[in-house]
Formats: sequence, structure tokens, C-alpha cells
Amino acid sequence: MLGVRALTAREARAVFLFWRGVGREWGVDIPEEQQEFRAWFHAYERRTYRRTEDGIAIARSAGDAPEIDGVVRIAASALTRPGEFIEVEIVGADRYDLQGRLAI
Repeated sequence: MLGVRALTAREARAVFLFWRGVGREWGVDIPEEQQEFRAWFHAYERRTYRRTEDGIAIARSAGDAPEIDGVVRIAASALTRPGEFIEVEIVGADRYDLQGRLAI
């Protein structure tokens, strides 16, 4: 989503281990295996992140964890579909969430 390179296998493992630890501390049921976590994570995104009635896409940045971190609110367009990565320019923030627009 942020328009940066994909994570290396080592970086992806570190992210998984970090969020698994956070999940344990916060009581979020996160799968114990990295592949299961990836499937769980994408299923969570498909269930959770949708457009609002006023046309705002609710998303997250690549480093955010579901059920823990805030969201990125984006003016939706035909280019925003659940589960897909898009490049966004952050244009504002409030206490917990970011506001963005499509980076074109």
C-alpha cells in the first residue's frame, strides 16, 4: 500500500513474530504459524475493510496490524478494491487514523 518494495522472507518472519507477540499480550487470537497468519490476515481484511456509505475506503498501511492499529481512510474510486494494494499519499491524521488520497 505504501509503494515500497516487498518484504524479504526474513523481514516477513520478523513482522509475523512481532504481531504474534502483540496478539498474545492483547488477547487477539492470531495463528501460531506464519502461513496460517497470512491467510488469517487476508481473510480479516476482506471481512473488515470496506467502503463507507459516503464513499470512503477503509484500509491499513503495510505495517499496521488488524484489530490493533488504526486505519487509513481514502476517498474511494474504481481503483480501490478490497484486498488489493494501492499507493496512497497521506494527507492528514487524527488521534488514531490517517487520511489519504490515491497517489497518481
